[in-house]
Amino acid sequence: MADGTSSKPSEVNSPRGSSRSSQQGNKVHWLLQDREVVERLGGRFVSEEDLVRERECWIKRCLCEVRSLEKATMQMIKQVEDSIRVHIGEATNQLQSEVAMRFLQQTEAERTEHVAALAELQRGLGMHRSLQNQVTAAQAAIADLRSELNAERERQELQADSTKTMLSDFRHDLSALQVNQIQDLKDQALRSSSDVSRGIQEVHAALAASQTSLKADMHQEVEAIRSELERERAALDGHVTNMKNLEDTGRALSDRIEVTERMFLESKQDAVSATMLLRGRIEAVVDERDEQLSQTATLQRILVEDQSRRAVEVRALLTRLEGLEQRLAASASTAPARAELEALAARLERLEQRPLPGDEAFE
Repeated sequence: MADGTSSKPSEVNSPRGSSRSSQQGNKVHWLLQDREVVERLGGRFVSEEDLVRERECWIKRCLCEVRSLEKATMQMIKQVEDSIRVHIGEATNQLQSEVAMRFLQQTEAERTEHVAALAELQRGLGMHRSLQNQVTAAQAAIADLRSELNAERERQELQADSTKTMLSDFRHDLSALQVNQIQDLKDQALRSSSDVSRGIQEVHAALAASQTSLKADMHQEVEAIRSELERERAALDGHVTNMKNLEDTGRALSDRIEVTERMFLESKQDAVSATMLLRGRIEAVVDERDEQLSQTATLQRILVEDQSRRAVEVRALLTRLEGLEQRLAASASTAPARAELEALAARLERLEQRPLPGDEAFE
């Protein structure tokens, strides 16, 4: 009898132990049906005391089975709770590590994009500064050319004024010379007629010579002035062409400066939009992390509620088992006690087979 009771917990620790308990329940039910059947099948008559002892023995075995089932159920509940705690801890750690890794990756990517954008902005600023320097140099060159052109124009005006003054002086000298010659001719005509004819010839010769020399000198001077004016005009045309080219270059540089400023403003707006996008992504990651933490807290709360509910059920079952023991001790041969014992075993088996909500969540 002692050997039989000590070997029961090892049999209960087998998967569920439902087949063994059902066989023992059937055996108890069969033994308790009729004493005459038992005596007839045993081939001998059994006394009432032996039958009572056998019945008490079977009741004790049933109680041992129920206690072993209860102990196995509590062990399995504890194992399930430990596994759920381990799973929740691992899931929380993994979730935190994944969130931190994702946040670090996104932060690193955004930092790389910001560094690239800043480098691009610095390159654009360098180009803008170089273009500004070029425009400043072009403006200085244009100012120098304008000053040179103004000086050249003033010099040409001075040369034209001096040439006009020289021509007027030549004309005045020529008119004075003609007046003097006419006066001399008149004086010579008064002196003598012979001297008049000779003087006229001399005057004509002198006038022709002077006119020829004056015309030659004037022609040479006019040709020199004309050639110099043509050279100055050609130089002025070249300067005007250079100024037009410089003005075209200045306009092109101004267009490039406007394009660069527009690109700079666009890149600045892109940097601001990238910063806002990064802030939105970070807020989304933080919201996702908060949501996952809330889900974890919900699972823990469900687990605690299920544990408390099962503890209440286990206490109720223990109370009922104590009541059954007392009732079995009072009247061991009643059929309702056996039915309640079988119902209690079935309920323990259902409670053992029912999964926890934490396991379903992890699955």
